[in-house]
Amino acid sequence: MKILVCITFILGSFLTLYAQGEAGISGKVSDVKGQPVSYANITLQRVDSTFVTGCTSDEKGKFVISKLEADNYLLQISFVGYITQVIRLDNLSRPLDIGTIQLADEAIMLQGVTVKASNVMKRVDRQIILPTDKQVKSSTSGYELLSHMQLAGLKVNSIERKITTVSGGSVQLRINDIVASTAQVQALRPDEVLRVEYIDNPGVRYADTEVEAVINYIVRRAESGISGGVSFTNAVTTGFGDDNVYIRATHKLSQFGLNYYLSYRDYDDRKVDEEQMFSFTEAKERRRELIGISTPFSYQDHSIEASYNLTKPEKYIFNAVFTENIYNSPHGDYGQLIKETEQKDLYNYTRSEYNYHSPSLDLYYKKFLPHDQFLALNVVGTYIGSDYEREYSEVHSEAGAPVSSYDYGTDGSRYSLIGEGIYQKTFDKITLTGGIKYMQAYTHNRYTGDVNE
Repeated sequence: MKILVCITFILGSFLTLYAQGEAGISGKVSDVKGQPVSYANITLQRVDSTFVTGCTSDEKGKFVISKLEADNYLLQISFVGYITQVIRLDNLSRPLDIGTIQLADEAIMLQGVTVKASNVMKRVDRQIILPTDKQVKSSTSGYELLSHMQLAGLKVNSIERKITTVSGGSVQLRINDIVASTAQVQALRPDEVLRVEYIDNPGVRYADTEVEAVINYIVRRAESGISGGVSFTNAVTTGFGDDNVYIRATHKLSQFGLNYYLSYRDYDDRKVDEEQMFSFTEAKERRRELIGISTPFSYQDHSIEASYNLTKPEKYIFNAVFTENIYNSPHGDYGQLIKETEQKDLYNYTRSEYNYHSPSLDLYYKKFLPHDQFLALNVVGTYIGSDYEREYSEVHSEAGAPVSSYDYGTDGSRYSLIGEGIYQKTFDKITLTGGIKYMQAYTHNRYTGDVNE
């Protein structure tokens, strides 16, 4: 039995300019076309409808409510000619930017529709979910937060850092609309997450036909400060570890980040059991049982990431990320005893070794335009250098020469450049997306080996 002990330690941020202990709410009110709604009525109530405070949005549709006690609230936004929207805020105990609240024209409201409070806001192409304070406090990473939010249609494994749809499809993760790595989501502080955008039917905007859903963490940033943390998951009785260290420094509009993620396995007695069946057109089926024999297995997977982000809210975003992935697996070995009716027992042995490194540079720029439009440009350059060797042999249980053996290897290099430009405009009931994508790659592989049988 393997015993796993998870040790998680997060260093608190310091020198930050936003207040952590005082609850507050901020946001922006607009119509479905993206035009700001000035002087909208903002009312804050407790869940028993007791009035707490209120204000109006300014000429740009923005509002701020500060100096609140930790409690459960209902935020009501209303304006003449628009459908009132009520947002439920459970366990509010920190500053919360709920983003843009869209009010629909009252003319399209159907008879019998009842306005209900919810922490989920629906848009044309996505749902916007506000995490509760309880969910935030019980989480130590972006994966755990998503697990506690229990979004319909998603399967979240916070230990293995995997997120899929219930059908097993891939999920693209983003932070502030920028594609995020495993290390970035693991290092994400839940108390920095303002809201989560869930797109369960992504369109061509995301330019990846294998993506079945998109999760976009909207994260606030301190104006100035340094934050960091470490996360360790290690086994006591065997070689197993998933460890992460990160640090971020923010000054005004700029943020610098450094992440290091290490995943390793080192097993002395891995076993692989199999059953094989061979079907022939003019002969009976052959069945073989392969019983695993203890063999070593090990790998080390290193991910180093340096990033720079320059953001001016509602104006532009520039993001640059350099990543180096280094993978070394000296033992992907396994051995088996092969049993087959009316055949002598055989032993097989597979020895494999795999190494690669893959540096990449990702440059991203997004410009926000008036009337709910934006233009995004992305350029990614990558290199992959890999070396793979595999040997396989079968011998009789009695001593003797191998009855079957072969080996092969691949030494490969691949260079690629991907460029993309996207324009998007959101209307009342539809979203228009257009763009262009350029891809170029060069691959050079050298194959070696021999086959005796």
